[in-house]
Amino acid sequence: MRALICSRRTDSSLRQQLRLGLLDAAGRLKPPRPLPPTPGRILVIRPDHLGDLILAAPALPALRAIYPNARLTAWLGPWGEPVWRHHPSLDAVETCAFPGFTRAPKPHPLAPYALARDQARTLRGRFDLAINLRADFWWGALAACWARIPVAGFDIPECRPFLAKAVPYQPGLHETDQSLRLVEAIAGRPSGPLDIPSLWADAELPPGLPTGAIAIHPGAGAQVKLWQDERWAAVADELAAEAPIILTAGSDDEAAMAERIRARMSQPAQIASGLSLPQLAALYAHCRLVLGPDNGPLHVARSAGTPTVTLFGPTDPRLFGPRNGGPDEVLRLPWRCIPCGRLDYNRSELTYHLCVRLIESDQVLAAARRVLVAEVSRPSRGGRALSGKLPT
Repeated sequence: MRALICSRRTDSSLRQQLRLGLLDAAGRLKPPRPLPPTPGRILVIRPDHLGDLILAAPALPALRAIYPNARLTAWLGPWGEPVWRHHPSLDAVETCAFPGFTRAPKPHPLAPYALARDQARTLRGRFDLAINLRADFWWGALAACWARIPVAGFDIPECRPFLAKAVPYQPGLHETDQSLRLVEAIAGRPSGPLDIPSLWADAELPPGLPTGAIAIHPGAGAQVKLWQDERWAAVADELAAEAPIILTAGSDDEAAMAERIRARMSQPAQIASGLSLPQLAALYAHCRLVLGPDNGPLHVARSAGTPTVTLFGPTDPRLFGPRNGGPDEVLRLPWRCIPCGRLDYNRSELTYHLCVRLIESDQVLAAARRVLVAEVSRPSRGGRALSGKLPT
């Protein structure tokens, strides 16, 4: 077994060396151009899905504060366009089915480079600066560099060949602060205190849903993040004495999960599925508490100012958890392997990776009740101010 593990590590190391060599060669084809002193047209690259886009969103008003006269365009996946569609700091949103983020089978090994070449043609001559807002997204930096756009981003080995300005990535820093830090390093000055606008300020509560409820979103984009249906049912039954229970779901798989949980409950519960992002945000804004694993909807709840209880396993709450204080609670097991950062375990491997599934129901209930007690004395919700000053 030890020989097999060593063999796999060696193969992985060799593949990594080959990949870095290929990317270095790709960067040498068209070396990075220097950053302009006052860019007038800025492309913000962020390929992620819901939760990561919410965490990165404060970088946009920071950019607007530093470059008030620039035209800001976000380059997103089509799955992320609804998240930033109406962000007041943006002038435009463009989309691309970024390789590695489509959640589809991997293409031919050279397909990402061919797509980068094609996308570079559509970008060329249109932007003075590209900001690669995701630390390890070498493809976005490559496409912008090949378009002859100066690129700024984090100093990650895969991205380094394409960067005109490489900012050191600070391990352990929350992703929101990481993005703010990148923007300020590019400009060479702080953005100052920021008023972070709501992404869905005008959203209205969908008809037929109660206010003052407790919502549970049990789904997640990775199977390893999921808790057990029967434990969600047990927690929901206990909390039904405190408030109406709503199970929220996005995809068909999540709707089926919500139905399974409700079928196990002895108390009534509503299922809210297929809501738009503004509707989901409006629902959570009218809830007392939202529970779930680390997922995009929990980020929606926190952005709406609603307290959360989040179950963490492979992901790091220091990077992706609650950031601004408040009554939010984080639960995770005290295992040395947590967080591993890996989300792509196959079905057979999931049997051995139970870092979320083994969290006890009593722990979740106790956390929920602590939040509910704190929520009673909490000041009325409103817009949040976010300081531009970063932790040291």
